[in-house]
Amino acid sequence: MTSLALNYDGRYAISGGDEGVHFWDLTNPNQPRKEMLLGMGKYSTDWYEVAISADAKRALVSHQSGNGEGGVMVYDLSNPANPEGYSLIRNADYHSSNTVALSGDGNTALVGYHHWTTYNNFVTYWDLRTWDKTELRPMTGWKITPDTGGSVVQWEIALNHDGKRALIAQRNDPAPKDEPNPPRSEVQLWALDTLAGFPRFSPTG
Repeated sequence: MTSLALNYDGRYAISGGDEGVHFWDLTNPNQPRKEMLLGMGKYSTDWYEVAISADAKRALVSHQSGNGEGGVMVYDLSNPANPEGYSLIRNADYHSSNTVALSGDGNTALVGYHHWTTYNNFVTYWDLRTWDKTELRPMTGWKITPDTGGSVVQWEIALNHDGKRALIAQRNDPAPKDEPNPPRSEVQLWALDTLAGFPRFSPTG
């Protein structure tokens, strides 16, 4: 199991793991029901990240495949017995999503992205009512080579209920010892209604 998400009242859940991605109806805990959203991946290294809206009517699923494929899907769960999926992002040209967040009302999505050849990293903000996309924050990760230490930027992201506020955390592994200006792990608060970033702060203060 690589990712789990529970809706507001605890009646529905999304899971991602070795057997793919499933939508769970937990209304009767003694007899939980599940529907498959995405089938099992081809590789043992396949990875999923999932998010679900408060009313369980919409879900967001990121799939990182061992061969560089995958992408991000949006699922309409209005009819739990027949969920409908729509492609939001398709991993291509060495881009790979590594984390997702969905606002409680299901209208706003954030996707953290990494480019495996340029090592440029960014977070995209999506208005799912219009499907408009905005790039929030490009960053540069460290190139990993067999004889050199380094890291690739990873993201942790969170949204409030109406999607107007977001926390974006940049996570770095230790950089090479001789690197004069290594990147720092930090967190930034964003006002998504104005697309303004507030002063950054470190998780350690």
